[in-house]
Amino acid sequence: MGIRFRAAGVAIGLLLALTVQPAKADTWHVTGATDAAACSQVSVCSDITFTLDLSTEPPIGYTNTAVDSVYLFLDTVSGQINGVPVSCVRTTAPFGCGDLLASHGDYSGPPIPDGNIELFGSGGISASLRGGIDSSTPLPILGSVAVVIGNAGAFTTWNIVQTPEPSTLMLLGMALLGLMGLTLLKNRFPKRPFLG
Repeated sequence: MGIRFRAAGVAIGLLLALTVQPAKADTWHVTGATDAAACSQVSVCSDITFTLDLSTEPPIGYTNTAVDSVYLFLDTVSGQINGVPVSCVRTTAPFGCGDLLASHGDYSGPPIPDGNIELFGSGGISASLRGGIDSSTPLPILGSVAVVIGNAGAFTTWNIVQTPEPSTLMLLGMALLGLMGLTLLKNRFPKRPFLG
């Protein structure tokens, strides 16, 4: 009986640790390519594909005139656009690399570039991402992002997924192992019938 309680305590403790971890930087993986539907509304659109990894600060909310907005300030951006390595590292707080808009009024994600995000490519090539409904220049289709690299530019898709921290995965794995151990113990030592 004591072993079961200890195994349950370890599993529950680890699951609770997942929920009470302090806020820290989040990481995201983004892919995209030229969006034909959005590009059909403009005269010039290039073929663009990109893969980016982003790290952001915890969400920050602002209340302005009529809407509540939530932003994720970028710490780093790295990856490639049309095969050209691009990057940005935040050097000035809080707007060094730009930010993602997580919610705005009735809009709630996925996080999308807010305004302009400047990137630096190899060989001195500059690149930028622009989007978000909080941007001063609205895009033709909600959810599309304007991507420019060198002389090429297009409205593109924006597929973003959050990638869990390795420490979070480790804690979750330990908690699941604890629950599995508890289940095995319960099945291995069934209750004995009362003999009286």
